[in-house]
Amino acid sequence: MILQVLSSIIPIVFLIVLGFILHEKKFLTKGLDRNLTFLVMNVALPASVFLSVVNNLTVKTLEELAKPLAIGLLAFAANYSIMY
Repeated sequence: MILQVLSSIIPIVFLIVLGFILHEKKFLTKGLDRNLTFLVMNVALPASVFLSVVNNLTVKTLEELAKPLAIGLLAFAANYSIMY
């Protein structure tokens, strides 16, 4: 499952690296650079991760993740209550 998630993120990371290279070579203006960064980080990457999870999520996977998620939430609640 992790490999499937990574395989869907790799094209986005490639675009980030390509944007960095194009910025360093002065092919992108600051305004375009800022807009493309916003698009990739706030739209494309979250959408890619969401679609990957939705396409690969099953009832069995949810059952396997239920116990670690519950433990994590309880640990968070305990730490939060200790802090305050």
